[in-house]
Amino acid sequence: MVYDTIIVGGSYAGISAGLQLARACRQILIIDAGQRRNRFADSSHGFLGQDGEHPGTIASKAREQLMAYPTVEWVADTALYAKAEPEGYAIAVGSGQSFTARRLILATGVKDELPALPGLATLWGKKVFHCPYCHGYELNGGMIGVLASSPLAIHQTLMLPDWGPTTLFLNGAFTPDAAQLAQLARRGVTVEAEPVLSIGEDQADITLASGRIIRLAGLFIQPRTRLCSPAGRAARMRTGGRSDR
Repeated sequence: MVYDTIIVGGSYAGISAGLQLARACRQILIIDAGQRRNRFADSSHGFLGQDGEHPGTIASKAREQLMAYPTVEWVADTALYAKAEPEGYAIAVGSGQSFTARRLILATGVKDELPALPGLATLWGKKVFHCPYCHGYELNGGMIGVLASSPLAIHQTLMLPDWGPTTLFLNGAFTPDAAQLAQLARRGVTVEAEPVLSIGEDQADITLASGRIIRLAGLFIQPRTRLCSPAGRAARMRTGGRSDR
């Protein structure tokens, strides 16, 4: 079967695109590996009509509504490769199957790559975050840390004092210049130059190289992001990044 459209990624963006196509009576296939970016978080915030809801519940309800349309199919698998062909695209998945469609929508989302700090991954989405607007309010004005991985940490740090007293842990990532230090001082930020050894197992408590422990309500980082699916990268290489197919 040749679908009208294949959508790679079945989280919020993919389901939203699928819903409009289904209502246009198009035959669509969604390929999803179940790797929502926010699957580590216990609640979603700032999402109109869904504030405080579990992210998985939001996604499940959206999928249920989409699958009520008879022209929609869903494959739970990883899209490995997307190949542009004269009349459309061929998509290969992990099971070895291949599907074809006239149009391709890449809604793969991104994957967060965390700094290599012991204990960080365990608390990701629970006590360790990247977005103050998503998670700052729930810290209830408690002590906040920012773990620097690049000079971009300055931007994040200058925002966070609105949610609580803030400490910037440089951890050898960079050295603020005089102008940056003045900005941080105006915002009441504490700058900690001592290297970070680890983060606590249950709480975002920072242990420094000297053994000193700084207790935090939450820790913010700047993760690197990359596309979740290799199919997205392959499709862009095959088409030169065009959107005219």
